[in-house]
Amino acid sequence: MRFVTSFERLRNHVASVVATVGKPTRTPGSILASQRFDAAIEDGIAERPARYPNGASFVGADLPGLGSILAENARENRAVVLVYPDGEEWIVEPRKPASASRAA
Repeated sequence: MRFVTSFERLRNHVASVVATVGKPTRTPGSILASQRFDAAIEDGIAERPARYPNGASFVGADLPGLGSILAENARENRAVVLVYPDGEEWIVEPRKPASASRAA
């Protein structure tokens, strides 16, 4: 049940980004990012271990305005799966606040 909630949150986030940006740009990296997102959903449905952080955004590294996209995700404390046109991916996770690391 937890996965479904995260999936719905992510779907709503994607819808809000598309509404904000307008017509989505399709690039080789963004197409691969969409495929990785679909694979993550299939993993969740099949109850396989998660490959990506919960609630992560999947972003093509070749998108115009990438800096703004990354900044928005950082403000929202959301991990990003950055997918390059050659298929390489980087998982960028937000830093924990200094107070959280001291408490641990």
